Amino acid sequence: MIQHWKKLEDFFGSKWAKHLIYGANAVLLLLLVAGIFDSRFFGFAILLFLGQILVALLFSSKINRLNHELGKFISAVSNYFYLAKVIREEHFSSGLLVQIETELFSEKNALKAFATLNKIQNGFEGRANILVTILLDGLYMNDLHLVLKLEKWKKEYVNDIDRWIAAINEMEAMVSMANFRFNHPGYAVPNIGEESIIDAKSLGHPLLPANQMITNNFRTGSLHELYIVTGANMAGKSTFLRAVGINMVLALTGNVVCAESFSFMPINIFTSMRTTDNLAKGTSYFHAELLRLKALIDEISNDKPHFIILDEMLKGTNSKDKLNGSVRFLNKLLTLPVSGLIATHDLALGQLSEENPHHFFNICFEIEHTESDIIYDYKIKKGVSKNMNASILMEKMGLI
Repeated sequence: MIQHWKKLEDFFGSKWAKHLIYGANAVLLLLLVAGIFDSRFFGFAILLFLGQILVALLFSSKINRLNHELGKFISAVSNYFYLAKVIREEHFSSGLLVQIETELFSEKNALKAFATLNKIQNGFEGRANILVTILLDGLYMNDLHLVLKLEKWKKEYVNDIDRWIAAINEMEAMVSMANFRFNHPGYAVPNIGEESIIDAKSLGHPLLPANQMITNNFRTGSLHELYIVTGANMAGKSTFLRAVGINMVLALTGNVVCAESFSFMPINIFTSMRTTDNLAKGTSYFHAELLRLKALIDEISNDKPHFIILDEMLKGTNSKDKLNGSVRFLNKLLTLPVSGLIATHDLALGQLSEENPHHFFNICFEIEHTESDIIYDYKIKKGVSKNMNASILMEKMGLI
């Protein structure tokens, strides 16, 4: 809505419109003054008074539409300027916070701009009083003057709106981070290091309740280390991948992380999880997966190191084709500056560590079967998963 309003064309197509409006107002004033000395001039003044009402009426529909667009724009930005007011009432010593305050209030004052805009909108809303509107339009075409004020405001401030919103968004992000840190006093402050891409102890998913959270240690030392994660359904693979990804993002933004300790190397992150089809674009599930992997290759080809997280890639095709494609794709990744986690149900991918033990590593989430239940411990173990649970779960639910 904000960008739409910024791109609206000027109300008046001619640059002479402003001069004509002010000229008509000046003539009416002169006629009224002249009428004091010669009553014949009042007749001309009345004609011009009615003419100005007519002109305002001719533009009334367009003005109503303009007022509607203005209302939507103000509704879209009002929260931003409420936050700007809160920021203005605070006193900052941090250099970054002072910079944000400067963006909002130094060269052009965001609060002053919005107060002026609100005043203009109130003028438009006052048009609901028909008698007052007719009188003011007759005297000096008040509706058109409101339009001129709005266009003046837009010309003066429209290029500052994005800058103000960006400054407020940055402040909101830092406030959110501060709240997160305050609400999690037990979380670790991440350390930036050069010895490993990630070295985490007791890493957990921050959205899980503490009494349900199972933590794990995880370390990947350098680029070209790819960890193949296997395990039964619901054993914890995807939750672990998300835990690593979320905590990496938290660390990269300077926040605390859900871990006992967390050392990391600043690096780009790329994920492919929960890929979906798109009927509107004619994109099948498998095609959507390929597009995501293509985006990964294109992004990494700029030689910037990446940590990647892939959850069950190529699951939209048959097993043999999937295995062949997965092996070739993972070997291609070794030629690029990447490290990461690849979760899969295809246990045959575990053989990559035998063929290339310096670059492929197997970790798994194992389960245990009892006569009456399946036990999940959600703890990482080395190696390839040996136990599956799909058939057991189907039997327990009476599906087979």
